[in-house]
Amino acid sequence: MTQPSPVPDRPAPQSPDPTSPNRSAPPSSPGSPGAVTPHDAVGLPAPGASATPPPDLGAAGNPPSPPVPDPASTPRHLGTPVPFAAPPRDRDNTRLAVTIVVSVVAVVLLCGGGFFGLGAALVATGNELYKQSRDAAAVFMTDVADGALPAAYDSLCEPVKRR
Repeated sequence: MTQPSPVPDRPAPQSPDPTSPNRSAPPSSPGSPGAVTPHDAVGLPAPGASATPPPDLGAAGNPPSPPVPDPASTPRHLGTPVPFAAPPRDRDNTRLAVTIVVSVVAVVLLCGGGFFGLGAALVATGNELYKQSRDAAAVFMTDVADGALPAAYDSLCEPVKRR
């Protein structure tokens, strides 16, 4: 919180002296030397004159420092004020319960679907390997039964051929 800047001292407005020879008679024209202007009546400076006096400069030519407030009289700062009010709280926790239940069901379905898909892929791979090995054994046994031993030997895999 900032302290208001001190207002420079202005001279007190002076009321016109009725005994003064220049101010006793109403002016004949606004520019005459003894004329009382509306500015003089309320204590304002004349038009064209400086509205504020020049600042009082210290010995070094610097303006005086602002007054330091007493720490005991200044209010404690309690934080930045919130620019908006907080929305009202939902006293019924139904929305929270529905959100939690839907989230749990979604996680279970996604994880269950992932595990089911992984299991199905492993079973399909196992069945494909079983079918390929069964077909390779059937070809080998057919070649042996027909007496085509070189063809049966060629249908074997490399590790079995080396053995």
